[in-house]
Amino acid sequence: MSFASVGEVIHYDTVVHIGAIFDGDDTLRETQALYVCAKNLFLKEMGHLGFNSQEAEGILERIDVHNVRLMGFSRLRFPK
Repeated sequence: MSFASVGEVIHYDTVVHIGAIFDGDDTLRETQALYVCAKNLFLKEMGHLGFNSQEAEGILERIDVHNVRLMGFSRLRFPK
């Protein structure tokens, strides 16, 4: 989920309110379940092929984090 968080301190007399705002992207919300399903099927298949699925998941996550740093939240992160 993409989000923007804004910490804000508002003083009303002696009461302090701190809040966060999350801007959820509708397209990501709609496709998140599909992504999770595909990822779980991939990890299951990796396990069937003899790989450690937990290690495979860790590698997949590291690749994704690296690609986000390089390309942001772009389709380019997912090679065809």
